[in-house]
Amino acid sequence: ESFVHRIGNLIVLPPGINSKAGTNAFIDKVSVYKSVSGLHHVKKIVRLKDWNLSAIEKREKDLLKFAYEQWW
Repeated sequence: ESFVHRIGNLIVLPPGINSKAGTNAFIDKVSVYKSVSGLHHVKKIVRLKDWNLSAIEKREKDLLKFAYEQWW
């Protein structure tokens, strides 16, 4: 729970998808996320084998790099 609200753990999803994923385990959420087509950031997450602190930290770095390159 210590990394629940970290930016790397947050995913922008279409309405209803987050509710379907709920608080299920990552493996169960992946099947819900696969129903979302066309969202590049979701496709990257679906390819992961595990969603842990290391994956979240890497995603945070990727998001910060993207933001810096786009808006700085």
